[in-house]
Parts: sequence; C-alpha cells; structure tokens
Amino acid sequence: MSHEVSQTLVGRQITIRGKFASLVKGDPYEGYLKAKLPPSASVRLLSASGWDTSEGSLHAQYSVEIPEIGSSAGKRVLLPLGIFHTNAKNPLDSPRRIHPVVFQYPYETEESVHILLPPPDLPVEALPPAFKSDQQAAYFEISAQKADSGATVHRLLRLAESKFGVPEYPNLRLFYDKTRQGDSQQIVLRKADTGAAH
Repeated sequence: MSHEVSQTLVGRQITIRGKFASLVKGDPYEGYLKAKLPPSASVRLLSASGWDTSEGSLHAQYSVEIPEIGSSAGKRVLLPLGIFHTNAKNPLDSPRRIHPVVFQYPYETEESVHILLPPPDLPVEALPPAFKSDQQAAYFEISAQKADSGATVHRLLRLAESKFGVPEYPNLRLFYDKTRQGDSQQIVLRKADTGAAH
C-alpha cells in the first residue's frame, strides 16, 4: 500500500523554522516520519519549500510505502484514519495541574495523505464522518474522501496560543483526547471476492 503525504507546518519563531530547515533537507526528517510507521515502511522526500525564509509556511511532500497496515475483520480490512498518529498518546496524562502548560510557540500542522490501494483488491467500502474538536485556542479536524484508487485524508491541528493557564487545563487535556479519538477512526476496505463462481 502506498501513500503520498503532503505536510505543511506554520511556526511563529524563526529559530524553530531554522531547526525544521536543517532536518527536512536530509535523511533525518525522513527518519522522523518513518519512526511513526511500521518498521517495514519506506519514506522518500519528494519536495520541500519554505525552509529558507521566515515568511509563509513550511511544506514537504513525501512518498511512503507500507507493505502491511490495517487489521483484518472477516471480509474487510480496517485502516486507521490518522496513519502517522496511531501510536500517539495524550501528553497531558495527569488529571490535575498546578502550573500553566507552556509550549515553545503557537503552531499549526496540516496533512494531506493520499492512500493508494491496489485496485480492485481493496476498494473503499465506507469512510468515517468528519471529526472536529474546537477548544477555541486549540483546534483539530480530520476527514476522508474517496479518491482515485483509494482515499484522501485531510488533518489539521492548530494551537493558537503558547501558554494555557491552570483553569484551561481540563479543556486542553480533553482536546488531546479528542485528537486521539479522531485519529483512531477507521476507513473500511472490502476484500475482493476471489471465490466467485464461473
């Protein structure tokens, strides 16, 4: 199964932008993406732009091949919607907080993943509904549409603030739980019937 991944990052600090610039232009950033995937996956950087300027967004396009992904359920295969986030955990695991939560900078990440399936072996049977979590300063959405020979998944995560006070902690913790919930939704693929009568 192959995927074409387009990722856009919008940062607010030039120093952070420079850090991404040094990573994305070589194998280390490909390794960063591959670390989110099964060991059998291969990742290849196709193009990159915006790394040498402090204006606009950073954009990278990859080709990813994953020989085995998804779980089998009878005549169907279940594919996770957030392919690159299936192992992600809520970073705010404590139910209580006595200090504010401080991130290095506000940021936004946008992913567009085109999943290419081997037709006619695994046609898309069903897609989950679009999912959204809006906690004002923290926003997340993920959705999928059928496309030629597969499906396209769009994912957006935005933190508009870098500091969240203790009163805001419950909503921020809930936001990350909702993000995991959205990523764990599944695309349903139907296995081809190889035993049809002639």
